[in-house]
Amino acid sequence: MRASLRGPPVGKPQSEFVDQFKAAFRESFGVTREWTGGQGRHNNMSLPFVAQLRRDGVQSAGECFELGDLRADIAQRMVIIECESRAIAVHNLVKYWPFIRGEMSIKPSLPVLLCHFSDWVSYGSHRDLWYWISGRMASDTQRLVEFAGEQFDHGGESADHRQRGIASCIEWLKGRLATG
Repeated sequence: MRASLRGPPVGKPQSEFVDQFKAAFRESFGVTREWTGGQGRHNNMSLPFVAQLRRDGVQSAGECFELGDLRADIAQRMVIIECESRAIAVHNLVKYWPFIRGEMSIKPSLPVLLCHFSDWVSYGSHRDLWYWISGRMASDTQRLVEFAGEQFDHGGESADHRQRGIASCIEWLKGRLATG
């Protein structure tokens, strides 16, 4: 039987995934954390506007990048959770490169830990490219803060895969948050 390409994280399923992640984090770390995120005005960043890259030189009101589906400052680090509905979207990694370099409308003041969830039914080559870019970002000598990123399987429609992906992320975070 072929795996389905449908799978969480859009609308209600994404909310369920986010709730599952927060519950697992709370259970594992023993603390209730205040998470921010989403597409609200308080959670957006942008590059400088380039008029010649817009039809008629007009910038739309909503032209910005979301700073994570979930975000929290934990142990002197900014933890960011990105969750794709399907395949890994490399732009949801690349947007953090100018962010860690201080070139976005807001600048990081803490090292960034990026946890990126996607459906691993998709092409592995996209995850290979994500891994390559992430390594370049981590070694960029012009970044303002340290950066580490990791990819996780959100499991699509499989609750078992989703739980394993979340557990793997929690373990990765434990290691990163424990080491300075």
